[in-house]
Amino acid sequence: MGNLLRFEAMLGCDTTVALTAPLDTAVSDPVRPTSIGPLSSIREIATFSVGFLILLGFGGFCLLFVANRLVLGRRSPRKICRTPMLISYGDQCTVTHIVDINRQGMKIEAAQKQVENPWFDLHFCGHKIQGKIAWRNKYYARIKFRTRISNEVLNDVIEKSGSPLGDSGLAKNATPCFSVGCHTSCPRHLPTAISEEP
Repeated sequence: MGNLLRFEAMLGCDTTVALTAPLDTAVSDPVRPTSIGPLSSIREIATFSVGFLILLGFGGFCLLFVANRLVLGRRSPRKICRTPMLISYGDQCTVTHIVDINRQGMKIEAAQKQVENPWFDLHFCGHKIQGKIAWRNKYYARIKFRTRISNEVLNDVIEKSGSPLGDSGLAKNATPCFSVGCHTSCPRHLPTAISEEP
């Protein structure tokens, strides 16, 4: 017991036992330390550090969540329209309509047949950009643009809403084989599901 108390005194755990006490001294009633020793302090610091790191991680997660919601909330609202457009998937194409649009993407009348191209060319109002399908159902598809369009391009689409195919400006930057009405007899044209409804 005397050796144990001497060891505690060396670590600073018990200031009541002198370092010069003989090793075989019997202590009948040892006095418990009243101060916090180094081992206790290390445990408390470690517990505090772990708690702080958990709190910091949770705070970072909350901050990322809020920032993500703010970024998503900044998406420009969709503008409703009915503007002619041409989608080209390599050697096939579809003449269709834009149903709504914002700077990140558009909703269109979808081709009856699903095309597996990851990115394809979109021609409308004299503009040509790339997009891919974000989701689709039987009649409609949401297209995500590779790069955001400008406000000028967005305004062109809204301005040409309701225009006949020939007046929409589509031919200015369409595929070389395109002409107004070509899709009615072209074997490479994929009609929309809506146009094929009885």
